[in-house]
Amino acid sequence: MRSLICYRDIKNVTRYFRFVGIILQSLDSEVVLLEIKDNLHPGESDRSEKIAQLLPDRIVERKTVQAGYLEAVIEETRKHAYDLVIIYSQDQPALGDVLIGTVADRVIKAANTSVLIVNHPRGEIKRLLVSTGGHELSEQTVNTGIAIAENIQAMVILLHVVASIPSMYAGLDQIDESLEEVLHTDTPLARHLKNRAAEMRQKGIEAQIELRRGLPSEEIVRATFRDKADLLVVGYSEDTRFYRIFRDHLSLHIVDRAACPVLVVNRKVAWDIDR
Repeated sequence: MRSLICYRDIKNVTRYFRFVGIILQSLDSEVVLLEIKDNLHPGESDRSEKIAQLLPDRIVERKTVQAGYLEAVIEETRKHAYDLVIIYSQDQPALGDVLIGTVADRVIKAANTSVLIVNHPRGEIKRLLVSTGGHELSEQTVNTGIAIAENIQAMVILLHVVASIPSMYAGLDQIDESLEEVLHTDTPLARHLKNRAAEMRQKGIEAQIELRRGLPSEEIVRATFRDKADLLVVGYSEDTRFYRIFRDHLSLHIVDRAACPVLVVNRKVAWDIDR
Protein backbone atom coordinates (compact mmCIF):
# COMPACT_ATOMS: atom_id res chain seq x y z
CA MET A 1 0.00 0.00 0.00
CA ARG A 2 1.26 3.48 -0.88
CA SER A 3 0.14 6.72 0.80
CA LEU A 4 0.78 10.36 -0.01
CA ILE A 5 1.11 12.88 2.85
CA CYS A 6 0.58 16.47 1.72
CA TYR A 7 1.58 19.21 4.15
CA ARG A 8 2.73 22.77 4.63
CA ASP A 9 3.32 24.98 7.66
CA ILE A 10 2.18 22.42 10.23
CA LYS A 11 1.98 24.04 13.65
CA ASN A 12 2.23 20.82 15.64
CA VAL A 13 4.38 18.47 13.60
CA THR A 14 4.74 15.89 16.38
CA ARG A 15 1.03 15.54 17.13
CA TYR A 16 0.06 15.40 13.47
CA PHE A 17 2.61 12.83 12.33
CA ARG A 18 2.15 10.64 15.40
CA PHE A 19 -1.55 10.36 14.55
CA VAL A 20 -0.85 9.75 10.88
CA GLY A 21 1.78 7.19 11.86
CA ILE A 22 -0.82 5.15 13.75
CA ILE A 23 -3.00 4.97 10.63
CA LEU A 24 -0.08 4.10 8.37
CA GLN A 25 1.10 1.35 10.71
CA SER A 26 -2.38 -0.15 10.95
CA LEU A 27 -2.61 -0.28 7.15
CA ASP A 28 1.05 -1.30 6.69
CA SER A 29 1.56 1.52 4.19
CA GLU A 30 4.70 3.06 2.76
CA VAL A 31 4.79 6.84 2.45
CA VAL A 32 5.60 9.56 -0.05
CA LEU A 33 6.02 12.98 1.63
CA LEU A 34 4.95 16.01 -0.36
CA GLU A 35 5.93 19.31 1.25
CA ILE A 36 4.17 22.25 -0.38
CA LYS A 37 5.77 25.68 -0.09
CA ASP A 38 4.66 29.13 -1.17
CA ASN A 39 8.25 30.31 -0.82
CA LEU A 40 11.25 28.05 -0.30
CA HIS A 41 12.99 28.87 2.95
CA PRO A 42 15.87 27.45 5.03
CA GLY A 43 15.38 25.03 7.89
CA GLU A 44 13.35 22.44 6.00
CA SER A 45 15.96 19.73 6.64
CA ASP A 46 15.38 19.98 10.40
CA ARG A 47 11.65 19.47 9.93
CA SER A 48 12.22 16.62 7.47
CA GLU A 49 14.45 14.83 9.96
CA LYS A 50 11.86 15.22 12.70
CA ILE A 51 9.16 13.81 10.43
CA ALA A 52 11.43 10.90 9.51
CA GLN A 53 11.83 10.07 13.21
CA LEU A 54 8.04 10.08 13.67
CA LEU A 55 7.50 7.78 10.67
CA PRO A 56 10.33 5.26 11.01
CA ASP A 57 10.78 2.87 8.09
CA ARG A 58 7.71 4.25 6.29
CA ILE A 59 9.07 7.02 4.06
CA VAL A 60 10.18 5.85 0.62
CA GLU A 61 10.33 9.23 -1.14
CA ARG A 62 10.35 12.94 -0.27
CA LYS A 63 9.22 15.71 -2.58
CA THR A 64 9.09 19.50 -2.25
CA VAL A 65 7.09 21.73 -4.59
CA GLN A 66 6.44 25.44 -4.75
CA ALA A 67 2.78 25.88 -5.65
CA GLY A 68 -0.69 26.43 -4.29
CA TYR A 69 -1.88 23.69 -1.96
CA LEU A 70 -4.81 22.41 -3.99
CA GLU A 71 -2.90 22.69 -7.26
CA ALA A 72 0.04 20.71 -5.89
CA VAL A 73 -2.09 17.92 -4.40
CA ILE A 74 -4.21 17.41 -7.50
CA GLU A 75 -1.19 17.54 -9.82
CA GLU A 76 0.67 14.91 -7.78
CA THR A 77 -2.32 12.54 -7.63
CA ARG A 78 -2.87 12.88 -11.36
CA LYS A 79 0.74 11.94 -12.10
CA HIS A 80 1.04 9.07 -9.63
CA ALA A 81 -1.34 6.47 -8.17
CA TYR A 82 -1.83 6.35 -4.41
CA ASP A 83 -4.03 4.18 -2.21
CA LEU A 84 -4.48 6.97 0.33
CA VAL A 85 -4.01 10.74 0.24
CA ILE A 86 -3.57 12.51 3.59
CA ILE A 87 -4.28 16.23 4.00
CA TYR A 88 -4.32 18.40 7.10
CA SER A 89 -6.76 21.13 8.07
CA GLN A 90 -4.09 23.65 9.08
CA ASP A 91 -2.35 23.04 5.75
CA GLN A 92 -5.33 24.39 3.85
CA PRO A 93 -5.45 27.73 2.03
CA ALA A 94 -5.82 30.79 4.23
CA LEU A 95 -8.37 33.61 3.98
CA GLY A 96 -9.09 34.43 0.35
CA ASP A 97 -8.64 30.86 -0.86
CA VAL A 98 -11.12 28.02 -0.84
CA LEU A 99 -12.21 26.44 2.44
CA ILE A 100 -10.95 23.07 3.65
CA GLY A 101 -14.28 21.47 2.83
CA THR A 102 -13.96 22.47 -0.81
CA VAL A 103 -10.32 21.35 -0.89
CA ALA A 104 -11.21 17.96 0.59
CA ASP A 105 -14.14 17.52 -1.79
CA ARG A 106 -12.06 18.41 -4.84
CA VAL A 107 -9.16 16.21 -3.74
CA ILE A 108 -11.52 13.27 -3.19
CA LYS A 109 -12.96 13.64 -6.69
CA ALA A 110 -9.69 14.42 -8.48
CA ALA A 111 -7.53 11.81 -6.75
CA ASN A 112 -10.02 8.98 -7.31
CA THR A 113 -8.76 7.32 -4.15
CA SER A 114 -9.35 7.38 -0.40
CA VAL A 115 -8.56 10.57 1.53
CA LEU A 116 -7.75 11.13 5.20
CA ILE A 117 -8.51 14.67 6.41
CA VAL A 118 -6.68 15.25 9.69
CA ASN A 119 -8.63 17.67 11.89
CA HIS A 120 -8.02 17.72 15.65
CA PRO A 121 -5.56 14.75 15.67
CA ARG A 122 -5.53 12.65 18.82
CA GLY A 123 -2.52 11.26 20.60
CA GLU A 124 -3.99 7.77 20.22
CA ILE A 125 -6.92 6.06 18.53
CA LYS A 126 -9.19 4.13 20.88
CA ARG A 127 -12.64 4.66 19.34
CA LEU A 128 -13.47 4.35 15.63
CA LEU A 129 -16.83 5.55 14.34
CA VAL A 130 -17.65 3.71 11.10
CA SER A 131 -20.65 4.95 9.12
CA THR A 132 -22.37 2.28 7.03
CA GLY A 133 -25.25 2.47 4.59
CA GLY A 134 -26.14 -1.11 5.44
CA HIS A 135 -25.57 -2.53 1.94
CA GLU A 136 -22.79 -4.12 -0.11
CA LEU A 137 -21.39 -0.75 -1.17
CA SER A 138 -20.51 -0.17 2.48
CA GLU A 139 -18.44 -3.34 2.78
CA GLN A 140 -15.14 -1.68 1.81
CA THR A 141 -15.76 1.10 4.33
CA VAL A 142 -16.44 -1.38 7.13
CA ASN A 143 -13.49 -3.56 6.07
CA THR A 144 -11.19 -0.56 6.37
CA GLY A 145 -12.49 0.25 9.83
CA ILE A 146 -12.00 -3.35 10.91
CA ALA A 147 -8.43 -3.46 9.56
CA ILE A 148 -7.45 -0.31 11.44
CA ALA A 149 -9.18 -1.31 14.67
CA GLU A 150 -7.76 -4.84 14.68
CA ASN A 151 -4.19 -3.66 14.30
CA ILE A 152 -4.33 -0.92 16.94
CA GLN A 153 -6.77 -2.66 19.32
CA ALA A 154 -9.44 0.03 19.10
CA MET A 155 -13.18 -0.38 19.56
CA VAL A 156 -15.60 0.20 16.67
CA ILE A 157 -18.96 1.95 16.76
CA LEU A 158 -20.89 0.85 13.66
CA LEU A 159 -23.30 3.68 12.84
CA HIS A 160 -26.30 3.50 10.50
CA VAL A 161 -28.53 6.53 9.96
CA VAL A 162 -32.10 6.08 8.76
CA ALA A 163 -32.88 9.20 6.73
CA SER A 164 -36.66 9.35 7.24
CA ILE A 165 -38.74 9.65 10.40
CA PRO A 166 -42.13 7.84 10.37
CA SER A 167 -44.99 10.21 11.18
CA MET A 168 -46.37 7.71 13.71
CA TYR A 169 -43.49 8.49 16.04
CA ALA A 170 -43.73 11.67 18.07
CA GLY A 171 -41.02 11.31 20.73
CA LEU A 172 -37.29 10.61 20.70
CA ASP A 173 -37.63 7.62 23.03
CA GLN A 174 -40.15 6.02 20.69
CA ILE A 175 -37.90 6.57 17.69
CA ASP A 176 -34.87 5.07 19.42
CA GLU A 177 -36.91 2.08 20.50
CA SER A 178 -38.15 1.45 16.94
CA LEU A 179 -34.59 1.51 15.64
CA GLU A 180 -33.46 -1.05 18.19
CA GLU A 181 -36.18 -3.33 16.90
CA VAL A 182 -34.46 -3.36 13.50
CA LEU A 183 -31.83 -5.72 14.86
CA HIS A 184 -34.49 -8.30 15.66
CA THR A 185 -35.72 -8.48 12.06
CA ASP A 186 -34.40 -10.62 9.21
CA THR A 187 -33.83 -7.71 6.83
CA PRO A 188 -30.63 -7.15 4.78
CA LEU A 189 -29.81 -4.16 7.00
CA ALA A 190 -30.19 -6.16 10.21
CA ARG A 191 -28.09 -9.01 8.82
CA HIS A 192 -25.39 -6.60 7.66
CA LEU A 193 -25.10 -4.88 11.03
CA LYS A 194 -25.23 -8.06 13.10
CA ASN A 195 -22.86 -10.02 10.86
CA ARG A 196 -20.24 -7.29 10.71
CA ALA A 197 -20.41 -6.71 14.48
CA ALA A 198 -20.08 -10.47 15.06
CA GLU A 199 -17.08 -10.59 12.71
CA MET A 200 -15.37 -7.85 14.69
CA ARG A 201 -15.95 -9.61 17.99
CA GLN A 202 -14.47 -12.81 16.55
CA LYS A 203 -11.35 -10.80 15.74
CA GLY A 204 -11.20 -9.55 19.32
CA ILE A 205 -12.55 -6.08 18.48
CA GLU A 206 -15.04 -4.49 20.85
CA ALA A 207 -18.01 -3.63 18.63
CA GLN A 208 -21.11 -1.53 19.22
CA ILE A 209 -24.04 -0.93 16.85
CA GLU A 210 -25.66 2.49 16.81
CA LEU A 211 -28.85 3.37 14.91
CA ARG A 212 -30.10 6.92 14.41
CA ARG A 213 -32.77 8.76 12.44
CA GLY A 214 -32.32 12.10 10.73
CA LEU A 215 -30.20 13.81 8.07
CA PRO A 216 -27.16 11.52 7.66
CA SER A 217 -24.59 14.33 7.60
CA GLU A 218 -25.99 15.92 10.75
CA GLU A 219 -26.30 12.64 12.66
CA ILE A 220 -22.79 11.55 11.69
CA VAL A 221 -21.32 14.84 12.92
CA ARG A 222 -23.28 14.60 16.19
CA ALA A 223 -22.02 11.05 16.66
CA THR A 224 -18.37 12.15 16.47
CA PHE A 225 -19.00 14.33 19.54
CA ARG A 226 -21.42 12.05 21.38
CA ASP A 227 -19.29 8.94 20.96
CA LYS A 228 -15.99 10.77 21.52
CA ALA A 229 -14.64 9.29 18.30
CA ASP A 230 -10.93 9.44 17.55
CA LEU A 231 -11.48 8.67 13.85
CA LEU A 232 -14.54 8.75 11.60
CA VAL A 233 -14.62 6.35 8.63
CA VAL A 234 -17.16 7.09 5.88
CA GLY A 235 -17.64 5.80 2.34
CA TYR A 236 -17.65 7.58 -1.00
CA SER A 237 -19.03 6.54 -4.38
CA GLU A 238 -20.36 8.83 -7.09
CA ASP A 239 -22.48 6.06 -8.54
CA THR A 240 -24.80 5.64 -5.55
CA ARG A 241 -27.96 7.50 -4.63
CA PHE A 242 -26.50 7.85 -1.13
CA TYR A 243 -23.57 9.77 -2.56
CA ARG A 244 -25.77 12.11 -4.58
CA ILE A 245 -27.67 13.01 -1.42
CA PHE A 246 -24.55 12.98 0.73
CA ARG A 247 -22.01 14.81 -1.38
CA ASP A 248 -23.37 18.31 -0.84
CA HIS A 249 -23.00 17.79 2.89
CA LEU A 250 -19.74 15.83 2.98
CA SER A 251 -17.28 18.70 3.08
CA LEU A 252 -19.15 21.50 4.81
CA HIS A 253 -21.22 19.38 7.17
CA ILE A 254 -18.87 16.55 8.07
CA VAL A 255 -15.22 17.30 7.28
CA ASP A 256 -15.35 20.83 8.66
CA ARG A 257 -17.58 20.05 11.63
CA ALA A 258 -16.54 16.58 12.79
CA ALA A 259 -14.86 16.38 16.19
CA CYS A 260 -12.11 14.14 14.84
CA PRO A 261 -10.13 13.26 11.69
CA VAL A 262 -12.20 11.84 8.81
CA LEU A 263 -11.18 8.95 6.55
CA VAL A 264 -13.19 8.97 3.32
CA VAL A 265 -12.96 5.50 1.75
CA ASN A 266 -13.35 5.34 -2.01
CA ARG A 267 -15.51 2.28 -2.55
CA LYS A 268 -14.14 1.78 -6.06
CA VAL A 269 -10.61 1.28 -4.75
CA ALA A 270 -10.02 -2.03 -3.03
CA TRP A 271 -7.16 -2.10 -0.54
CA ASP A 272 -5.10 -5.16 0.18
CA ILE A 273 -5.48 -4.77 3.93
CA ASP A 274 -5.50 -8.37 5.10
CA ARG A 275 -2.62 -8.74 7.54
